[in-house]
Amino acid sequence: MKFEQALYLLVKLQETERLKESWTADHKTSLIVTPLSKLLKEMTHGLEKQSEIAAASQELFKALQKKPIDYTKVESYWFRYLNLYKNYLATELVQDLQQIKQLTQEQAVTLLEIVENDIFPVLPTSLIFLLAARLLAKDIPDISYSYTIKAFERNPHLAEQFGESYKNYVYQSIEEDYYEICPICGSEDAEPFYNAQIFLAAGFNNTFAPAKLWCHCNQCQNHFVYNLPKEIYNAQTDFTLTSEINEIGQIVKAPLQSLAIYGDIIRAIRQYNEGKRYLEVGVGRGEFIAVAKEMGLEIHAVELSASTCKNIELLLGVPVVQADFLAYDSEEPYDVLSMGDVIEHVKAPTEAIQKANALLKSGGILWISTPNYNSAFSQMLKFSDPMWKEPGHRVYFCRETFEQLLEACGFDILEYQVSRRYNGSMEIIARKR
Repeated sequence: MKFEQALYLLVKLQETERLKESWTADHKTSLIVTPLSKLLKEMTHGLEKQSEIAAASQELFKALQKKPIDYTKVESYWFRYLNLYKNYLATELVQDLQQIKQLTQEQAVTLLEIVENDIFPVLPTSLIFLLAARLLAKDIPDISYSYTIKAFERNPHLAEQFGESYKNYVYQSIEEDYYEICPICGSEDAEPFYNAQIFLAAGFNNTFAPAKLWCHCNQCQNHFVYNLPKEIYNAQTDFTLTSEINEIGQIVKAPLQSLAIYGDIIRAIRQYNEGKRYLEVGVGRGEFIAVAKEMGLEIHAVELSASTCKNIELLLGVPVVQADFLAYDSEEPYDVLSMGDVIEHVKAPTEAIQKANALLKSGGILWISTPNYNSAFSQMLKFSDPMWKEPGHRVYFCRETFEQLLEACGFDILEYQVSRRYNGSMEIIARKR
């Protein structure tokens, strides 16, 4: 019933807008007392408790009773009444739209067609764009993406309609890069797959657009993102530890309970290689480094974010090289290289895995983790899996395709685990041939 009520209110808004537009010099005299009085009664019926509308209605009725009719005054009162009536309808429409949880594709398209062809108040129009976009996210993802952006262009403060935690997000246009070729296999055989309204993601900021369009590569069966900010590395790397380490180098916010999990990971790795020369690519909050240090390993690290490098050095006393991993080099190869939840952020993931292979000794171990779009968690949550909304993620693998990529880059798969650190992620131990 919410859809039917929203449709009814939209039609009433259309009629109100047309009434306002029809009041021209040629039509004033045609809106004589009887037709306008009758119309006013019909419009005001049932709204007696809306005090402003009722008062404006009475004011207009009185102006219509006077002889001769003062058309200037009637016009002023009529426009005031129409504006109040229109605002009332818009408020009711917004309340209805916020309660709609499901629409058919046909219903969503119907709403879009109506608001595209007429001028409506900003808030209900932008909400309809956003609601329809959400409901079309899987069926027509490219249209869904387009209307999500349109919604925020129409109303930059739209996010505040979704609760207190979103009120600080104000849309602003950003410079983006657009990708139509798969960054994993280089194929042009790709198509829109899913539109994620990422402004709803935890920790979202206006460095990113409010939506990201996922594409599916028909060649390698992986997913990649169509639109990303030109300044994405600044957006996703310079916040990690800024508020989590205090001025004397003590961590104040981190999942320290995961340290034992990292201990288990290192023990698993050492079953296959007991060498002590470790390289961590992307240091995160430093848990892996801290545990590896405790277990007596020789730790090396490379990280893109300058602030994160500084914070980890302050926290753990371990030097971290600030560099893009693809530009990093070492005179001596490593026994073990870890890439925990890094590859999904990388612009050239295949080249990054080839680089990892080049930095390892023969028989060296790669431990790597990344979200798995076909994980048990993702199968159960479908598109409610928060990984779809992660702003900085570029690519999305599944187990089969990721293992194929690792093997093609010179690795043999030794072990696969469901991640205990992140829901929906996979962890793989692989050996360099």
